[in-house]
Amino acid sequence: MEASVLVLSINLKDKLQNKNYNIDGVVYSVCDVVFSVSDLVDSILLKQPNVIIVDEAMFNDFTLVAFIKMLRKIINVPIVVIGTNASIASSGCYFVDLNFLLIGLTRVFRKINNALGNNGLLDYGGKQSIYNKLEKYKFSSSLLGYNYLVDAIEECLNKNCHVKNIENEVYGKIAEKYNVSLDSVERNIRNAIKNAKDECHILMADELFNNCYDLKYGGNKRFILNVANQIKNNDI
Repeated sequence: MEASVLVLSINLKDKLQNKNYNIDGVVYSVCDVVFSVSDLVDSILLKQPNVIIVDEAMFNDFTLVAFIKMLRKIINVPIVVIGTNASIASSGCYFVDLNFLLIGLTRVFRKINNALGNNGLLDYGGKQSIYNKLEKYKFSSSLLGYNYLVDAIEECLNKNCHVKNIENEVYGKIAEKYNVSLDSVERNIRNAIKNAKDECHILMADELFNNCYDLKYGGNKRFILNVANQIKNNDI
């Protein structure tokens, strides 16, 4: 399988132009390197890339985060930022340290392969909707429960949100995937949701728990299914 990669950078042209990265049978191929946001948008529409790489040096921290949010409205693909400020990864993109470009890109492309599963890059749009929703509610991607939660929401979507026993139908699959106990999955998901509630209490209450501000009444299952249903109904 070939995955096309579009790059926005001036400084990295010589290092990335026409480069190919064969990662576990997926060939990530740089299809174009552009030097401006307007050229990037044009190239997105023309080439429909599978991955976009952005050079941090072309933005300050604020405008880069705003640009990433704008980019997601145009196309649902993995976004990789190359630079020196690793905190940008909290915006839901992948980060590569400029000082370790080759090994960093190799690791990130492998992470993308692993994150997207057997269906690969073609299914990224659905998963990106989950990332966007969790970002909206201030979830921290550094928590172990974040990955479990993404998988749980995705599994509910795969079941068309018809889940009777979330422990057996959803948590069990996640526990098997990560080789952990079912209790560990449930506990880490609960911790991730609790931390987000502390950060984004009112918005979550309004949108997910019918204006119930005592969020102890919104359990894990209710949160997961509510988010999955909103994504299913394109309410993102």
